[in-house]
Amino acid sequence: MITNIKSRLLLTLVPILVILFGLLVYISFKESKETVLKQITRESYELARSHAKEFDVLFESARMSAEGLALSLSDSKGCSKENVLRKLRHNLKKDQFIYGSTASFIPSATRMGSFAPYFYRIGDSLIYNDLDTDDYNYTSWEWFTRPIADGHGSWSEPYFDEGGGSILMTTYSEIIKCNGKTVGVATIDIALDELVSRIKKLHIGQTGYAFIISKDGHFIAYPGEDILSSLTIWEMIENSETPAMRDFAKLIKPNVANYIEMPDPFFGKKSWIITTEIQSTGWTFTIVYPSDEILKPLITLRNKAFFFAGLIVIILIAVVILISSTVTSPLKRLVRQIKEYTDGNYEQRLSDQNGPKEIRDLSRAFNTMGAAISEHIENIRKTTAQKERYRHELTIAAEIQRSILPHEFPPFPELADLIDIYGFNRPALEIGGDYFDFFRLHGGKIALIIADVSDKGAPASFFMAMTRILIREVASQGHSPAEILRRVNHRLAQGNLSSMFVTLLYCEYKLDTGDIRLACAGHNAPICIYSDGRVEQIPMNVGLPLGALPTTHYQTTEFQLPTSSTMFLYTDGITEAMDKSGKEFGLEKLAFNLKGANERECKEIAHEILDKIDNFADGAPQCDDITMLILNRKYNKEPIKYPTQLQMEKSTLLRLPAHTNVLDKIATLAEQIANDCGFDNKATYQIKLALDEIVNNVIMHAYSGNPSETFQIKFIPFDGGLKIEIIDYGIPFDFKEKLDRYDGKATADQAIGGIGLYLVKQFVDEVHYEPETVDGNKVTIIKLKAPKGE
Repeated sequence: MITNIKSRLLLTLVPILVILFGLLVYISFKESKETVLKQITRESYELARSHAKEFDVLFESARMSAEGLALSLSDSKGCSKENVLRKLRHNLKKDQFIYGSTASFIPSATRMGSFAPYFYRIGDSLIYNDLDTDDYNYTSWEWFTRPIADGHGSWSEPYFDEGGGSILMTTYSEIIKCNGKTVGVATIDIALDELVSRIKKLHIGQTGYAFIISKDGHFIAYPGEDILSSLTIWEMIENSETPAMRDFAKLIKPNVANYIEMPDPFFGKKSWIITTEIQSTGWTFTIVYPSDEILKPLITLRNKAFFFAGLIVIILIAVVILISSTVTSPLKRLVRQIKEYTDGNYEQRLSDQNGPKEIRDLSRAFNTMGAAISEHIENIRKTTAQKERYRHELTIAAEIQRSILPHEFPPFPELADLIDIYGFNRPALEIGGDYFDFFRLHGGKIALIIADVSDKGAPASFFMAMTRILIREVASQGHSPAEILRRVNHRLAQGNLSSMFVTLLYCEYKLDTGDIRLACAGHNAPICIYSDGRVEQIPMNVGLPLGALPTTHYQTTEFQLPTSSTMFLYTDGITEAMDKSGKEFGLEKLAFNLKGANERECKEIAHEILDKIDNFADGAPQCDDITMLILNRKYNKEPIKYPTQLQMEKSTLLRLPAHTNVLDKIATLAEQIANDCGFDNKATYQIKLALDEIVNNVIMHAYSGNPSETFQIKFIPFDGGLKIEIIDYGIPFDFKEKLDRYDGKATADQAIGGIGLYLVKQFVDEVHYEPETVDGNKVTIIKLKAPKGE
């Protein structure tokens, strides 16, 4: 029998202390686990609900668009082919999220008969497809038959629309009624590729993932080979050997949000499964978050707590008799701290400055555990918010970048008989560094630009936008291509702390002759496809990229593009496109695929080359931006016709400095031309006075008397008189207000200005002002000859 008090205390207290510390650590871990799991699952649920809401907004927008389209075609006036086509194009241009749309009619219900026009989106272009074909037979598809049978609109299950949009999509169909009678179906198609991509980019911890289950049980974006499972969840349950899939199916209930811990239905790993409904479609959005990732920091802290608890027990055995009275106080503090943790108050801290060292160490361990748990929860919250904000900002930046690229083709309808132009850009990332541009220049010319910034992402996008602005500004001043690049390079190189640069090709094309002047800053030389079938790369002098060295000079290369020939401008994202083995597409393969391209429109050429590159890559990721700009000089059998009342016999063009010493020269030339046109002395004098007043206004007001600026005057004789155009590039003004300021009767409070324009209006038959046209600010005056006998 043990009579030693020390032994009794040890035999009594040691088991009690061991049990107590073990119980404390166990309770702390259990309560903390529940709190952490509750917090994590709540945040995961909120994340799932947030994404479900985001998808819900997109699908709801599509539903409302389909209903609006059906409503707009519900009256008899709306049921015409022209109105249907116009409504479909307007609907797609208005909502960029819509992939495609059709208004298909019951053959016997309207005067249009069998009619099913379909528009869908490829890049920035709208493609038309007629669904009324024997191969497609639109009246047999579920999207057409189901809403007619049900009498109301509905979403389809995801399907591959082979023969229509030829893409994985889901469709909202709404019936079209005319005078209470169902006459057809209006649909809105949503491409699922982008939705799947967004789901697969979601990061749930390190190995977690998300997917969607359709209303009929098909898996979308689940962790398999295909983005759309051919089997439903019910068929997978029958084929599965584990009960996990069956348990998971019990969570899929309409209008119910669930989260539960169970084995992953695909991989069997213990995980938290969070489900919520996308209400507009009835689909279920699911998040799978592995349990071990959630509890890993807590398990580490538990092991540390066991270690420190064991250490304290050993120390207490040695001093239990001497300091037994001091043990209860720190234990109470620890119990209170545990309660704070179980209540979720991880900011509460124990004092680690008083008492024995063991007690201070234990207090620090508990404080460390609380701080670690609190930091972990805060990091999860911040990371989730930051990712969402970054994704949103990237999306906005990408939309802004796409908006500054030309996207209306053909760009110059009035030049459709002379040229065909098409440009295409597909960035490798959300934001790219390539760009193309074209715009009108004075003198019947068009500028074409293609460029490639040295970087990718947002910095390249900003540098590209700055380059575009500078090119347009300098080109409008009438310089040669080489001088334009020299000036732009000088500005870009100044203060270029990021050391970025851009390769760029600037082309100046003359519409009436096909003459081309080019200057190259480190870019790929253009390829010409001639009418006789030859494909050649244009030899040219290549300078340094813009922004690399401020003192760089460039040279202009000149050649003529023959009629029925095509010039192909491109970036190295085409020639350097690689397949899975790392082999490049190359210039030789590009030239081979361009043979015979003159037989097709520029848009067809661009998309054929893109298809060739995608087939060559065979699924390999795009590593660089792909950009093309194509110009075709058309063959015209008939010469360009001008208005008969202004039929030109000959014209005279002057380009003069903005200085008053040129007025005499202008007056002399105007008198000579007026006499040659058959004007009498009085009419000639009136023409000279009107021209003198207009030119004075240009010199003194548009340019403020700056002699370094220039303007131009063009004399155009015609059968009935003389037309004169005065063009400047200075500050425009309110012509109409100035023209009406003076009516020929001066008053004491007469406003300054307007008298000169009043005289011009009295001296000539017509006077017009067009500010900020593609050729500059233009004043046009017309003087008609008096009829014979007057």
